[in-house]
Amino acid sequence: MPRCLRPRPSPRPRPPAAPPPLSPARAALFPAPPGVHPDEGRPHWQVLRRSLAQIHQAVQADGSKDLAERIARVDKVGQIFKSWIVSRDPKVQAPGLAVLALLAHNDYAAKILCQRELLEQLAPLHKHKQHARVVAEIYTGLSSMDGLKAQLASSEGGLFDITANQMKSKDVAVIRYGLETFQQMCSEREILAQLDEERDPEALLKQLFDFASKDDTDLERNALLGIARLLKLEEYAKKVCTEKNGDRLKILVEKAGDDFASRKVPAALAVVNLCEHKELRLQLVRKRAFQLFVEMGQVESLRRDQVNYQSVAAMGIANLSCNYQMRDIASKVGVLDAVAQMLASGSQAVRRHAAKACAELTLHEGNADQLAEGGAILPLLAMARSGDRGSEAEAVRALNNMAINEANQRMILKEGGQSALLYLKASPNLGVQKVAGQILTRIRVNKMRAAARFAGKVAMSAKKAQGGDDDDDLDFDELPGQVPATAS
Repeated sequence: MPRCLRPRPSPRPRPPAAPPPLSPARAALFPAPPGVHPDEGRPHWQVLRRSLAQIHQAVQADGSKDLAERIARVDKVGQIFKSWIVSRDPKVQAPGLAVLALLAHNDYAAKILCQRELLEQLAPLHKHKQHARVVAEIYTGLSSMDGLKAQLASSEGGLFDITANQMKSKDVAVIRYGLETFQQMCSEREILAQLDEERDPEALLKQLFDFASKDDTDLERNALLGIARLLKLEEYAKKVCTEKNGDRLKILVEKAGDDFASRKVPAALAVVNLCEHKELRLQLVRKRAFQLFVEMGQVESLRRDQVNYQSVAAMGIANLSCNYQMRDIASKVGVLDAVAQMLASGSQAVRRHAAKACAELTLHEGNADQLAEGGAILPLLAMARSGDRGSEAEAVRALNNMAINEANQRMILKEGGQSALLYLKASPNLGVQKVAGQILTRIRVNKMRAAARFAGKVAMSAKKAQGGDDDDDLDFDELPGQVPATAS
C-alpha cells in the first residue's frame, strides 16, 4: 500500500501539565492544606519558610512602600498575619514577625495589625527571648501612627506595661525600641493623663534621666524626648524644677546648650514644655532660656538634624512671653530680631510658630512698634492670605495688636493690608472673622479722626486768614459730637 494511503498512527497521549509553581508571595500569604506539595515537590512548610524570607527581602528593598500596601490589601490578610504570629514553627514565626515589623511602618498595614485580636496574640511575645527585639520594633512602628495611639493605649496587656518591661531588658536594642515607643505614645495629652494615673512620676523620671546620661546617642535622644513629653504635666514639671531635684533642670539646660543636634533639640523641647507652667517661667528666664531660644532661632539650616531649631525656638518664645514683665525682658535680649527673622523663614511650620510668638510679644506696645519697624507686617499679611487656618489665626492676632498704633495702621495699609483683612472677613473661622472686623473698624475710626483733624486745621487756617481770635476755637482733635474740653 502506498505510504500516502496508510492510516496515520494515533498521537501518543501527552502527560498532564504540571501546575505552575506557587510564587513565594502567594505561598506565604495563602497557606495550603497540609501534605500538598505546591512548589516543585517541596512540602508547603518549606515553601512557607523560604517565601517569608523572600517577602522580607522584597519589602525591605521596596523604596516606594507599594509592596507593603499591596500585601496589606490581600483578602483575609488579618488571618494570615495571625497564622504567622501564633505559628509553632520557629522558622515560620520568626521571619513572619520580621515581615510584620516592616509592615508596621505602613499606614494601611498598621491599621490591620492594630486589630484587638492580633494585639492580644502579639503582647505575650514581648517577653519571649528570641522574639523580644522584633516585637519591640513592631510596637515602635505602630506607635509612630498618630491615629492608632489611642487604640494601642487601650489594648489588652497595656502598652505602657510592655514598654516598662522593654526598658528593663538586658538587650540594648529592645531598650531603644521601648524608649522610642514610649516617647511616641506620650505625644498625645490624653494618653499622658492615662500614664499619670498608672506610673510613679519620681521612679519614671529617675529611669529616664539615667538613660539620658548614657553614652548612646539613640538612648539619650529618646530618653530626652520622653522627658520633654512628660514635662507637659505639671506634676512632672515641678519634680524637675524643685530644689531637691535641681540637678535635673541643670542637666536639661546644659544639654540644650550643647552643639550636638540630637541632644540639643530634645533638651530644648523639654525647656519649651517647662515654659507652659507659669510658676516656673521666672526660674527659666534666670537660667537664660530666652538667650537659648534666640540662639536657636538664628540658625536657619536645611540640615536634617538642625531643621527643627527655629520651630522649637519660636514655641519657647511664645510660651515664655506670658506677661508684661517677660515681654519687656524679651525686648532687651534680642528676641524681637529673632522673631522677625523666623517670620520670613521658608518653612510654614516655623512661620506659624513665629506668628504665635509675635502675637504674644505684640501685647507689649513697644514690642509691637519695634516688630512693625523691623519688617514683621509683610510676612504676617502673607500668612493671613495663605489659607492655612493655624497661620492665619496667629497672624491676624499679631496684626490686631500692632494696629492699635496709627503709624502701624498706615504701614498695614501701605503693604496691602486692607485686601488681606477683607479676605479674612470671609474666613470660615469665626474667631478670625471677628478679629479682622475689629482691625478694619479701628482703621476706619482712625481715618475719621484724621479727617476731622485735617478739617479742623483747614478751618483754623481760614479763621486766622480772616483775623479771628484763636481762643474761641474748638479742639478739632476730638471726634464730631464729642463735648470739647473747654466747654466743660
